[in-house]
Amino acid sequence: MGIATMPEYRGSDPAALGVELGNEAANYNGKRSVYLSTGRHGIDHEKMSQNLIREKFLSDHQMLRGKSAVVAALALEVLRGDEDLASALRIKGEELYAQLLDHMQWEENLLLPLLAKSSHGAWTGAAIIKEHQEQRLRLDNSLTKLRHPDTSFASLGGECLEFVRWLEVDMTSEEIKVLHWLSEAE
Repeated sequence: MGIATMPEYRGSDPAALGVELGNEAANYNGKRSVYLSTGRHGIDHEKMSQNLIREKFLSDHQMLRGKSAVVAALALEVLRGDEDLASALRIKGEELYAQLLDHMQWEENLLLPLLAKSSHGAWTGAAIIKEHQEQRLRLDNSLTKLRHPDTSFASLGGECLEFVRWLEVDMTSEEIKVLHWLSEAE
């Protein structure tokens, strides 16, 4: 991933902000990503190969990283005093949260049954369900702050930055675990 500029956000230079941006369209290294729906568009998840599932899992994470980078850049600008970007931050934050919820639902509907075939089977499923419950609680708390009109700009920017940091750590940890479990389920 390279450093990108975001002229629509007041010409902020993400490099100056210390933010490396991903591609919001989930296009990675010139390759078209595999972003499949969670089942609303007639895709038969039962017939998806394990490789396609792995690719979709990683593609989702890449897309979430791209959206996170935009949220982080906006949050930094809001924290620096550009209050006009608070509404854009709220919108992009909502988009990130919605995409994360969609991804978690996909994991529960398709990934969990596949992971049940691994040697850790039941433990794997229980761990993911528990983790998703904690993530949804975190999302609910963050969304409450994001949506509240009286949230200060400093609180709004700080909450969004903290959420983005948490999400990156969580995704990295999840990638290590899930890719290991998938390899066992083969």
